[in-house]
Amino acid sequence: MDKTRFWEVVESVKWARPSTDYDKAKAYILRNYSFTELKELRAHLRDAYKAADAAASKIDIDCGSDDGWSDLIYHVVGLGKEFFDKAIENPLLIKKLYDTDAYVESFSYAIPYADDVCYLSNEYYQHRGTRYLSQLWQVYESPNWSKAVKEEVYKLIQLLEGQRDPKGWLAEYDRLFPKGNKEPIWSAEWNPCSHGIPNLFSDVRRYLVEPDEQ
Repeated sequence: MDKTRFWEVVESVKWARPSTDYDKAKAYILRNYSFTELKELRAHLRDAYKAADAAASKIDIDCGSDDGWSDLIYHVVGLGKEFFDKAIENPLLIKKLYDTDAYVESFSYAIPYADDVCYLSNEYYQHRGTRYLSQLWQVYESPNWSKAVKEEVYKLIQLLEGQRDPKGWLAEYDRLFPKGNKEPIWSAEWNPCSHGIPNLFSDVRRYLVEPDEQ
């Protein structure tokens, strides 16, 4: 992948527009580029980040944290080649982004690493499901949890044990938990994998279910 192709991929993400969904962009890129291309894509992203970082470092921008700085610099890259080239020549454009709070977290999330191809395999989700099953059984068999909690936990145990195909989990999950990750059960600190489980099903939907199936 040459630099021209890299910038085409960057433009395809449509970064910082109201409809931008970096998870959706990441899934699209994973489906449409080879392992080698993904490695080259991250390498180009790293080079572009270094160039923008060097330019911004020439002027006084105090983001207050390394994370904030990273978000700002990746945002410069995400805005595309035209803006990037102008910002390298005139770093005050980067300062203006910061001063007007006109940047968002984080373009880097939209660009997958080559190893992220695991998100496209059933085995990856089966492994995660098995790990959560072990934790769910610990909650279910513990005397420290209420009957109401155990009833919800057992629903998840039956779901994960009853179906090996991760895509097959989704219909039952949607029936049991129609509000998805907004279900009250996920906001309560009732088990050690409360955040991981809704994320598991979200990832299955995002990476295994093709856009025309959604």
